[in-house]
Amino acid sequence: MNRSYSFDQAASYYDQAYGYPAGVEAQAVAAIRTAFALAAGERVLEVGVGSGRLAVPLQVVGYRYHGQDIAGAFMHLIAAKLPAPPAPRTGEVRAGVLLTQSDLSALPYQAASFAGALAVQVFHLIPDLAPAIAELQRVLRPDAPLLVVNDGHPDNVDMRGRLTNALNYFLAAEGYVSDERQPTFDEATAAFVAAGATVETLRPFAWSLTVSPRAFAVRLAERQTSKLWHVPELIFSRALRRFYNWLAVDYKGRLDETFENPRTFVIKRIIFPQAGADRLG
Repeated sequence: MNRSYSFDQAASYYDQAYGYPAGVEAQAVAAIRTAFALAAGERVLEVGVGSGRLAVPLQVVGYRYHGQDIAGAFMHLIAAKLPAPPAPRTGEVRAGVLLTQSDLSALPYQAASFAGALAVQVFHLIPDLAPAIAELQRVLRPDAPLLVVNDGHPDNVDMRGRLTNALNYFLAAEGYVSDERQPTFDEATAAFVAAGATVETLRPFAWSLTVSPRAFAVRLAERQTSKLWHVPELIFSRALRRFYNWLAVDYKGRLDETFENPRTFVIKRIIFPQAGADRLG
């Protein structure tokens, strides 16, 4: 059984935990612009916009940028990052992000109203993909690109993955078994194909995060991932104690050593050939 989340609680740590280094941000923005292949002035929608880690740099390109998220706390984060733009000149596209709080399965936009859409690390958080996919298909113009991005490392082979797996082991040893099932990136892709879309995987680029075991352990202890939000407090505290004992032994003398944690930025370019157009009437 899947439970609902309040993603507002992630706003306080989101940029620290999931932000991009400056050079990586520039690569990501360039890759997205190339994949969109849209002119300035086009309407673009980012669903699950979060803290605006890509919306803020992308909006200066000149898209008419719209950001949607279910968490109202993120709206305040983005608004604080955007400088007040000067009044536009005649014929000039005014940069900015128009923010809307809504559920992805009930988007408050007209049919066929966007020339492109972006979703970064979103669909693994949606247990029922079909309504969300239908809504994206509805609001996109015919043949408009939807860019679905995975910027992580699904195999959990790096230090962060090793620590995450260790904590999960101790949670299981304390009797906690999650009843939640999150779609994988490949499963989400298959759902788009089943909906009639064509999917093209664009050339990815590698990047990395640098973090110490101690620092990442603190993030886990503070439950900076939705997978830990519903663990009962007593079970979590017991598992955390065992986890820290393991960490002190396994990373003895290396707790503050920084490790490179490799990631991959992958864009899947999805096209609904009949997006929006057949439903305008």
